[in-house]
Formats: sequence, C-alpha cells, structure tokens
Amino acid sequence: VLPMIPAPVNSQVVFDAVTHEHDLRHALGVPGGRDQSSVSVAVGWILYTANQTSPGLDERLQAFGLTDFDLLRVATGRRSRDQISELGVDPGLVESLLANTPLSIPNSSIRE
Repeated sequence: VLPMIPAPVNSQVVFDAVTHEHDLRHALGVPGGRDQSSVSVAVGWILYTANQTSPGLDERLQAFGLTDFDLLRVATGRRSRDQISELGVDPGLVESLLANTPLSIPNSSIRE
C-alpha cells in the first residue's frame, strides 16, 4: 500500500511507525534498529516538514551533526531540554520545530 500513497505523505507514515517502534523498544528494554532505512526516511520527512514550516530550519537542524536516530528522538519529543542541550542543540530550536504539533519536550529525561 505504501507505494500507492503519494510523497511526502508516505514518508509521514514511515515516520509515525518508526517513532512508535522505538517507543515500544524503549518500553520493553530492547534497543536496536537505530540505523534502519526507516529511521532515515523518518528523518527525511522531519527535515522536509521543518523546511516547509520554517525555511532553513532543516539546515539548522542538520548543522548539529546528530545521528538520524538522535534527530528522530529529539524531533519527536523524546528528549528533555537537558538531553537536547547535552547533544549541543538549542532547545528553543526544537520548540520551534514542535510548534503547532501535538508533540512537546518532556520534563523528565528519557534514557534509551
């Protein structure tokens, strides 16, 4: 079915699935799958969407040099302000990315 869904919506479907996959992996204590192509597709959708909502935001996010997995977890509200700062990223930038979404930066750190 996925090939029949037009881009970039098809990437959003992958983004949603891989985000929840890693939520489940965290809950079950089963890390892994951090370098899957689905993570890269999800990050591609994040960067595309970031640029659509705020031109240049995608480049600013990429400039931090995060792994795709770290960017995925930062951009989906799975890292606290402290964790975001530890990665060398401005939490304000992440807040602007999450603006107008149901996602937010959690108060407590999430250690995976």
